[in-house]
Amino acid sequence: MKKIILALIMLLPCLLFSQRIKKEQVPSEVQKAFFTRFPNSLMVKWSRGEASYEVDFQQNEDNIAAIFDEKGTWLSTQAEIDISKVPAIVKKSYALIYKLQAEDAEKLEKSVGEVEYVLESPDGSTTLFYSEKGILLRKEHNE
Repeated sequence: MKKIILALIMLLPCLLFSQRIKKEQVPSEVQKAFFTRFPNSLMVKWSRGEASYEVDFQQNEDNIAAIFDEKGTWLSTQAEIDISKVPAIVKKSYALIYKLQAEDAEKLEKSVGEVEYVLESPDGSTTLFYSEKGILLRKEHNE
Protein backbone atom coordinates (compact mmCIF):
# COMPACT_ATOMS: atom_id res chain seq x y z
CA MET A 1 0.00 0.00 0.00
CA LYS A 2 2.86 2.39 0.84
CA LYS A 3 4.34 1.81 -2.60
CA ILE A 4 1.09 2.74 -4.30
CA ILE A 5 0.76 5.90 -2.23
CA LEU A 6 4.37 6.85 -2.95
CA ALA A 7 3.89 6.29 -6.66
CA LEU A 8 0.78 8.46 -6.65
CA ILE A 9 2.63 11.26 -4.85
CA MET A 10 5.45 11.18 -7.40
CA LEU A 11 3.12 11.16 -10.35
CA LEU A 12 0.47 13.48 -8.91
CA PRO A 13 1.15 16.33 -11.36
CA CYS A 14 0.62 13.94 -14.25
CA LEU A 15 -2.37 12.25 -12.67
CA LEU A 16 -4.17 15.52 -12.01
CA PHE A 17 -4.39 16.15 -15.71
CA SER A 18 -4.42 12.60 -17.03
CA GLN A 19 -7.05 10.12 -18.04
CA ARG A 20 -6.86 6.47 -19.03
CA ILE A 21 -6.86 5.92 -22.76
CA LYS A 22 -6.77 2.97 -25.12
CA LYS A 23 -3.59 1.95 -26.90
CA GLU A 24 -5.14 3.02 -30.19
CA GLN A 25 -5.29 6.61 -28.89
CA VAL A 26 -1.53 6.75 -28.31
CA PRO A 27 0.52 8.13 -31.24
CA SER A 28 2.61 5.51 -33.00
CA GLU A 29 5.86 7.37 -32.28
CA VAL A 30 5.10 7.26 -28.54
CA GLN A 31 4.27 3.55 -28.68
CA LYS A 32 7.40 2.83 -30.71
CA ALA A 33 9.59 4.76 -28.25
CA PHE A 34 8.03 2.91 -25.32
CA PHE A 35 8.39 -0.60 -26.75
CA THR A 36 11.94 0.15 -27.93
CA ARG A 37 12.97 1.30 -24.46
CA PHE A 38 10.95 -1.33 -22.56
CA PRO A 39 10.66 -4.49 -24.66
CA ASN A 40 8.74 -7.44 -23.22
CA SER A 41 6.53 -5.20 -21.08
CA LEU A 42 3.38 -6.70 -19.63
CA MET A 43 0.05 -5.29 -18.43
CA VAL A 44 0.55 -2.00 -20.30
CA LYS A 45 -1.92 0.76 -19.40
CA TRP A 46 -1.82 4.21 -20.97
CA SER A 47 -2.88 7.60 -19.62
CA ARG A 48 -2.96 10.95 -21.37
CA GLY A 49 -1.62 13.99 -19.53
CA GLU A 50 -1.77 17.61 -20.50
CA ALA A 51 1.35 17.38 -22.68
CA SER A 52 2.53 13.82 -22.11
CA TYR A 53 1.67 10.14 -22.08
CA GLU A 54 2.13 7.99 -18.99
CA VAL A 55 2.41 4.26 -19.29
CA ASP A 56 2.13 1.87 -16.33
CA PHE A 57 3.46 -1.62 -16.90
CA GLN A 58 5.30 -4.60 -15.51
CA GLN A 59 8.71 -5.80 -16.59
CA ASN A 60 10.70 -8.54 -14.89
CA GLU A 61 8.02 -8.58 -12.15
CA ASP A 62 8.70 -4.88 -11.39
CA ASN A 63 5.91 -2.28 -11.40
CA ILE A 64 7.05 0.66 -13.50
CA ALA A 65 5.63 3.98 -14.69
CA ALA A 66 7.21 5.90 -17.57
CA ILE A 67 6.39 9.28 -19.07
CA PHE A 68 6.90 10.27 -22.70
CA ASP A 69 6.18 13.56 -24.41
CA GLU A 70 3.87 13.85 -27.40
CA LYS A 71 6.74 13.18 -29.84
CA GLY A 72 7.82 9.99 -28.08
CA THR A 73 10.75 11.44 -26.16
CA TRP A 74 11.27 9.61 -22.88
CA LEU A 75 11.07 11.97 -19.88
CA SER A 76 11.23 9.78 -16.78
CA THR A 77 10.72 6.37 -15.25
CA GLN A 78 9.72 5.41 -11.75
CA ALA A 79 10.01 1.82 -10.57
CA GLU A 80 9.39 -0.01 -7.34
CA ILE A 81 12.64 -1.74 -6.45
CA ASP A 82 13.79 -4.18 -3.83
CA ILE A 83 15.62 -2.45 -1.00
CA SER A 84 18.67 -4.60 -1.80
CA LYS A 85 19.04 -2.64 -5.07
CA VAL A 86 19.40 0.69 -3.27
CA PRO A 87 23.04 1.85 -2.99
CA ALA A 88 24.56 1.23 0.44
CA ILE A 89 25.35 4.94 0.87
CA VAL A 90 21.67 5.83 0.41
CA LYS A 91 20.60 3.24 2.98
CA LYS A 92 23.26 4.53 5.38
CA SER A 93 22.04 8.13 5.01
CA TYR A 94 18.48 7.02 5.67
CA ALA A 95 19.56 5.02 8.75
CA LEU A 96 21.31 8.10 10.17
CA ILE A 97 17.97 9.90 10.24
CA TYR A 98 15.65 7.10 11.35
CA LYS A 99 17.99 4.58 13.05
CA LEU A 100 16.18 1.93 10.99
CA GLN A 101 16.53 0.36 7.58
CA ALA A 102 14.00 1.33 4.93
CA GLU A 103 11.56 -1.38 3.87
CA ASP A 104 10.44 -0.11 0.46
CA ALA A 105 12.13 1.91 -2.24
CA GLU A 106 11.58 3.38 -5.66
CA LYS A 107 14.03 4.45 -8.30
CA LEU A 108 13.28 7.59 -10.27
CA GLU A 109 15.25 8.09 -13.49
CA LYS A 110 15.05 11.35 -15.41
CA SER A 111 15.94 12.06 -19.03
CA VAL A 112 18.63 14.52 -17.95
CA GLY A 113 20.56 11.57 -16.52
CA GLU A 114 19.62 12.07 -12.88
CA VAL A 115 18.71 9.11 -10.72
CA GLU A 116 16.94 9.51 -7.39
CA TYR A 117 16.06 6.91 -4.79
CA VAL A 118 12.77 7.48 -3.05
CA LEU A 119 12.24 6.17 0.47
CA GLU A 120 9.45 6.71 2.95
CA SER A 121 9.75 7.47 6.66
CA PRO A 122 8.80 4.59 8.97
CA ASP A 123 5.48 6.23 9.86
CA GLY A 124 4.72 7.13 6.24
CA SER A 125 4.54 10.86 6.98
CA THR A 126 7.51 11.88 4.85
CA THR A 127 8.92 10.92 1.46
CA LEU A 128 12.68 11.34 1.12
CA PHE A 129 14.57 11.76 -2.16
CA TYR A 130 18.25 10.79 -2.29
CA SER A 131 20.92 11.11 -4.95
CA GLU A 132 22.95 8.06 -5.95
CA LYS A 133 25.67 9.40 -3.64
CA GLY A 134 23.39 9.31 -0.59
CA ILE A 135 22.74 13.04 -0.48
CA LEU A 136 19.27 13.94 0.78
CA LEU A 137 17.88 16.12 -2.01
CA ARG A 138 14.49 16.96 -0.55
CA LYS A 139 11.71 15.86 1.76
CA GLU A 140 8.01 15.96 1.00
CA HIS A 141 5.51 15.70 3.80
CA ASN A 142 2.60 13.36 3.10
CA GLU A 143 -0.89 14.20 4.25
